[in-house]
Amino acid sequence: MSTISLPLPTAQSGHIRPLNIMRDLSNVADLVELCFQKTMDPEGQRYVQKMRHASRDNRFLRWASTSMPLSGYVWEEDKRIVGNISLALFTKNKERIFLISNVAVHPDYRRRGIAQTLIQMGLKHARQRRSDSIWLQADDNNLGAIKLYADLGFQPRVRRNSWSADAMPQVNQVPASITISQRPTRFWSQQYQWLQRAYPDEITWYRMPDWHIFGNGIRYWLHHIFVESDVRQWAAQKDGRLQAVVSWMQTYTRLTPLWLATAPDTDANALTALLLHARKHLISQRRGLYIDYPAGEMNAAITAAGFTRRRTLLWMRADGKR
Repeated sequence: MSTISLPLPTAQSGHIRPLNIMRDLSNVADLVELCFQKTMDPEGQRYVQKMRHASRDNRFLRWASTSMPLSGYVWEEDKRIVGNISLALFTKNKERIFLISNVAVHPDYRRRGIAQTLIQMGLKHARQRRSDSIWLQADDNNLGAIKLYADLGFQPRVRRNSWSADAMPQVNQVPASITISQRPTRFWSQQYQWLQRAYPDEITWYRMPDWHIFGNGIRYWLHHIFVESDVRQWAAQKDGRLQAVVSWMQTYTRLTPLWLATAPDTDANALTALLLHARKHLISQRRGLYIDYPAGEMNAAITAAGFTRRRTLLWMRADGKR
């Protein structure tokens, strides 16, 4: 496999090359775990475990090397992998969107321009493949990484909190003014508007469903007829006014998302009661729950429902076509 020459910001003795699925996965998993062990959430831990499992599965490797759109680059130095980036292609409405992830450099090799070189190669890779936009995510408190990404042309777009459910808290009696019920279809119009506010269109390409499967139109019925996945929705009202709707759709992953649609002035107690109600009725699913939601919004209400904020991510975007 050929290596790639790029102008380096500082003198380097290593080199960059494309990821080799057949031989690199185990070493990349070790590097990612080392670099992110303090901030890695359960989803990230499972991702690393899957990489290690895949690296030992010869049948998977032979198939993936020719069939899967896995791509990325590694930095090799002193006969080992000390830097990595991963690239994934998403499509939405004919747009080609690349996500750069797993930007990792071994602690002993940092501040030498390796991360910058890897990201520059990722940008080049995406633009050569007619990308419309290129995205990455940075921990909100990693100011050094955010500055590097900004210097390379990435602009901050949205901040998102990731929440996961912990032990069920003690459930207090719901105030008489608050009612929780299965979501009536008449609330769909408001729910849809609130979903669009909570999950901006520019990021819905990333692991988000078609919101209309929660509605009452043709896509809702087609989904129920042909996909046959369980969808549950509950609504919270206070004094007869809709406050929030939570939607859950059956998945076969260990963590399942809850999608929140909340009024701009949602009553915090109503949202907490709604989330506790959903948790109680989903216990039989034996799967963890998580919430992705705009940073700084409804933190106290979500925490009171037994969720813990795992991290805050800044989504950054660069132009794809140059």
